[in-house]
Amino acid sequence: MPRTNYEEHVKPHLKDITKWLQDGITEKSIYACLGVSHGTWYDWKKKYPDLMDATMRGRKVQTEKLDDAAFKAACGYTVLLRKDRVGRGGTVITCYEEVHYPPDHRMYALFRRNGIGDWKFRDDTDTGDEQGNNALDKLASVIQASKDKHGVE
Repeated sequence: MPRTNYEEHVKPHLKDITKWLQDGITEKSIYACLGVSHGTWYDWKKKYPDLMDATMRGRKVQTEKLDDAAFKAACGYTVLLRKDRVGRGGTVITCYEEVHYPPDHRMYALFRRNGIGDWKFRDDTDTGDEQGNNALDKLASVIQASKDKHGVE
């Protein structure tokens, strides 16, 4: 049985395709580098389950990275920055500065609207419930629980 273009151009690179997608390279760039047309790429994804699996695995890791970054931005975080300065006589002085990035309300809104991860809420008009619990109190408890779950301080 003669080898197909898929077996020559794509199949040997399935692990690479997964890694490239994990690294953020687009499918368009990948199939262009492999010398495959747009239509053929998507036909092969339908025809060959191993190609579909490789792309899905790569996208899953990429999506998890984005979710983690969005969660971090929604909760706020602190980083320790290293700053090297040149002192008198040309000596290098290393200083560390703690920088706090406050919670981003836009990321919170994104999580709330789209129900990403454990952040499942009612609609945006929710200001409290029958027991008088404020939505902000509920938000604070959900954020704390998510921080505990993800090991964020």
